[in-house]
This record gives sequence, C-alpha cells and structure tokens, in this order.
Amino acid sequence: MDLGLSDKSAFVLGGSSGLGLAIAKCLAEEKVKVTIGGRKTARLDQALADICQINDRANALAVDLQDEAAVDAAERELRKFRPDILVCNSGGPPAGSATASDTRDIPTRTSRGDVRGW
Repeated sequence: MDLGLSDKSAFVLGGSSGLGLAIAKCLAEEKVKVTIGGRKTARLDQALADICQINDRANALAVDLQDEAAVDAAERELRKFRPDILVCNSGGPPAGSATASDTRDIPTRTSRGDVRGW
C-alpha cells in the first residue's frame, strides 16, 4: 500500500518493542524516515536493526521519560529534524491482567511525555 508518506519523517516513542515497533516497521515500509525512541538501548539497537532491514533511513534515540535531562536531550534532537509524524506510544499499565493492575499511578508515569508537546 502506498500512503504517500515517502518524503516524511516520524518519531515513534516506545518504538523498540510491541505496538511501537510494529508502527515503526509499517512506517518504514512506507519509506518514511523513522526515528524510534525508548529506554533500553539493547532493545533499541535490535529494533533499529530490524527496521533497517526494511528501510535504512532509520535512527534510534535513547530516552527515558522519567529522566528530565534525557527528555530535554531528546527534545533538542527532535527539534533538529522536526518530524512530520509523531507517535506518542508510552506508558500504560504493566503487562498482565487488567483487573489485577493498579492504574492509579499511570497519570504520574505518563504525564511527562503526554504533555510535553514535542
């Protein structure tokens, strides 16, 4: 499918695994220049290698939304290339049963990334 995105760039937060990685791969298939962001560098490296097999116009950016200095550094990097597409895929309850999760701390864990307004 050609969505006409080949001249676009994207930043996919949480792009090193799960839904974020799936979105990043789909964007890569559309020839979008993809930058993935995540906390774990080993996962980022593996995800970047996987994405580069689809489209070599990809980068990774280590960022932990709980670390203000890391968020500031990521923001500076993102402002350099000004992504056309921003996928805010971060936070949420831990894996497991929805009925067993304590969701009261989700706003605390995710608000930094959700309100930053990259």
